[in-house]
Amino acid sequence: MPLRKRNLPDSHLGDTVLKDGTTRLQTYQRTRCSCLRKWTFYGLLLWCSLMVAGYFLSPFHAIKCEISILELKGPLTSNYKLAQGTRIPNLPGPECVVEDENGNLYTGLADGRVVRIQPTKDGSFENAKVENLTDGKVTNPLPATTHKLGNARPSGLRLHGDNLFVVDCVYGLYSINIRNLSFSMLVQISDVFPMLKFPNDLDISSNGNFVYFTDVDDDYSVAQIMYGVLSGKCSGRLLEYNISSKKLRVVTSQLCGANGVQVSIDKKSVIVSEMYRNRVTWIDILTGKHIRSVQMPMMPDGLTKINNNNYWIAGSQVPNSFAKFLFGTPMLRQSLAGFVPHDVLAIFVFVCSFDFRHNIVVEINDQGKIIHSMHDPYGNLTYGLAHATQLHDGRIALASYIAHFIGIVDPNILNIN
Repeated sequence: MPLRKRNLPDSHLGDTVLKDGTTRLQTYQRTRCSCLRKWTFYGLLLWCSLMVAGYFLSPFHAIKCEISILELKGPLTSNYKLAQGTRIPNLPGPECVVEDENGNLYTGLADGRVVRIQPTKDGSFENAKVENLTDGKVTNPLPATTHKLGNARPSGLRLHGDNLFVVDCVYGLYSINIRNLSFSMLVQISDVFPMLKFPNDLDISSNGNFVYFTDVDDDYSVAQIMYGVLSGKCSGRLLEYNISSKKLRVVTSQLCGANGVQVSIDKKSVIVSEMYRNRVTWIDILTGKHIRSVQMPMMPDGLTKINNNNYWIAGSQVPNSFAKFLFGTPMLRQSLAGFVPHDVLAIFVFVCSFDFRHNIVVEINDQGKIIHSMHDPYGNLTYGLAHATQLHDGRIALASYIAHFIGIVDPNILNIN
């Protein structure tokens, strides 16, 4: 029977002295160290080569930008006020929620559909009926910001009378009559120069004459969002659409990731979430001048006015120390984007740079003072929070751009610390 080879420790080499005066053990260890140094050198050489190549192949030229990290204390102290509730399931990526006078909810989904959610007679959403208002496709061929998704991507919604206004990341701005389901295309992506690349959210003036909506970035579509985040550029826009004259006007540009929109209480300004800089900014409607900005503890998304005339700002992606390093190092961001595929890069950045489980709704007044906040710090009820809507009975609907449900929080549990 043949003998089996055994994995022996280094000591089996013994203390045999070779002709050069060294032992076999010393020779073995020296050879191993030499190999380790050689492979370390090759690894570093490969990494440096990739970084240099990536830098020149990058789809953007990165600039230095600062990400502020706010301490979660005072009115921002973490709590569990959004961590308990129920879910309305089977809704992929319901990014925004609005409610009509009958208690029906409306949302746009990642598969392109706009749906109406009808509660039961007792107001429960556990067995709610979901009705498609659109099928996710646009009947007439239209210019698109991207064809990668293969369908529309409704992201922002507002209801005015019988008309549901929808901003779509792929096709622009349209409206749906919630009574007869008639569809009207209002703004195509080619109706302005530069063309719309990432239409995102909207609000409507109180008289119903104007729609204010954002274009996140003038370089990258929704399918390339991470390039916009990492470039550090501020090329977002706030636009005004006159429903009567059908005229389109750019209110202001050079916004840093223009996202959520809300017309202010005094109707003289519009509040916009700048998600690339974790802040919200008041913009004068007539002049386009920036009035003031307020820093947020997370990447802000949707804005909405609540019953006490304050505002809710919803978001997730709380930055950590690595985010501060990454966004302060433009060369690293540019190089990574040159050789790491976009979707892989997005996962890496969001997982390593942000606490993506932490969801926050910040309440703020019209002077920019933070009043208090509500949290779901571990993603128990929702994740990827994008919008919070105060319903007529005081409940809160939590929308998300990546979850497959809408979270519903009952006001009776809001006293939980």
